[in-house]
Amino acid sequence: MKKALIVLFTLAACQSAPKEAAQQDSLTFQDGKANLSPVQNTLAMPATKKFVHVVNFYLKPGLSPEDVKKFEDGVSTLGKIESLLVFNVGKPAGTDRPVIDKSYSYCLLTVFNDKAGHDLYQEAPIHLEFIKNCEHLWEKVVIFDSETIDYQ
Repeated sequence: MKKALIVLFTLAACQSAPKEAAQQDSLTFQDGKANLSPVQNTLAMPATKKFVHVVNFYLKPGLSPEDVKKFEDGVSTLGKIESLLVFNVGKPAGTDRPVIDKSYSYCLLTVFNDKAGHDLYQEAPIHLEFIKNCEHLWEKVVIFDSETIDYQ
């Protein structure tokens, strides 16, 4: 489980980092342990508990390409909110196993230092503007909030 969390946070960090930073960071293994850069190590193995907010968006069927782009542009603005540590937006991956739910349209992954950071995000003008401008594009939203357990 610990290795899975390390890989999850490392992948999320790499996807949310600028291209040049992502190219400089690499994940290598030595003696079965991951060698992480300081940034990746901070995100992969938090010294304190983190607050994770995952949002699965189910867009309405039959949206025009313009409407889908409006959603993508809108959701991408959320990455500018200051209390974020990790920000990633993705579509269902090409994996195919019975336990994988690929019924959603987009998945938003955000990580905060604590619930207070999450609460600031919820009230941020950028977040409220996104909801106002894009909520008509989805038929359902499913949210998973979690706090890091002490696994070290």
